Amino acid sequence: MVEELAYKLVAWPKSKNKKRNPYQYLLYKELEALGRGDIVEFSLREILFCGRDTIFHLHWPDVFLANSNGLKFWLKLAFLRIMFSFLRLRGIPVVWTAHNIRRDGQKNASKLDRFFWGWFAERVDAIVYMNMTSKYEAEKQFPCLSNKFNTIIPHGHYNYVVDKYRGGSAHQVRDRLSALFFGSITRYKNLYKLFSCFLEAPIGSVELRVMGKSSNASPDEDFAELYGQAVSQAHPALKYFHFEDRFLSDEDLVAEIEASDLVVFPYNDVLNSGAAIFALSVGRPIYASGVKPFLELREMVGADWVHIYEGELEPEKLLNALGAARLLREREVEPDLAAFSWGLIADKHAEFFSKLSLLKNQ
Repeated sequence: MVEELAYKLVAWPKSKNKKRNPYQYLLYKELEALGRGDIVEFSLREILFCGRDTIFHLHWPDVFLANSNGLKFWLKLAFLRIMFSFLRLRGIPVVWTAHNIRRDGQKNASKLDRFFWGWFAERVDAIVYMNMTSKYEAEKQFPCLSNKFNTIIPHGHYNYVVDKYRGGSAHQVRDRLSALFFGSITRYKNLYKLFSCFLEAPIGSVELRVMGKSSNASPDEDFAELYGQAVSQAHPALKYFHFEDRFLSDEDLVAEIEASDLVVFPYNDVLNSGAAIFALSVGRPIYASGVKPFLELREMVGADWVHIYEGELEPEKLLNALGAARLLREREVEPDLAAFSWGLIADKHAEFFSKLSLLKNQ
């Protein structure tokens, strides 16, 4: 056991993004229940008046910059650099949970690559990775990270969120095999490939539902073009296609997942996927590309729940995965997500923070 030191955690964000992504809320709720440290929401006041027992824990600094245009980008970058310099002068360690690293196609990607990522990798003090793939890719892109204090802690399940809404009328099995795509519609997620596969499948053999908001930072222009063409040509498959360009509430999202047989993730560039864990938490299997994070997830949860396709996504492959998913649904079985328990994950974070505090005070 690590000697436990009291620490104050300034979290950016702690729970402000609870509706959009409950990851932080669930993590910090469990950490607070452990009673090993004080956790507060990030603010300038908390940073300016932080004590030497403070740890700064942030999650998406690149998104903070990518969502800004023109002068705002430079002002935000200057803010980060000044704040990080202040934290270094105060001896406050910066911990980064590496949800993502740099991606081609991200808004402001060239400016982020030139002015942010290298500096940030040098400045961060410790990293929480969610799997071995993210650690390998991050250290490959930024070799300086291999010398940083780090740990691997998986993404937690969403049972606390979904259990409130499960068991409604969505349990009724639809006549057609039903595939679902949800979340931010971003270039690397390849919705256009799934939509193209759907259009090529026998008409009426599968229903495709897309519930997600088009990304401003990295839009899937190929999907927008393909969807526009299908509408203009009155493609007959559109009778079995439902698209809502918005983020769903937790309640509506759980209902959509329950009403579907399979949730599809045709991503070509991902370090981890909270959306995949969310789908599994609702009790639905996923169908994903053979990128390493999904392969790791299959090892943890099992091949019945994480179906992987190699090469291109094709109608026959999709229909086979949907058939297997329908059989699971009819058996009314659930995936084993014990490894993704928030209590276990919070305990690992607390131990990591305590180790970091010890290192800082040596």
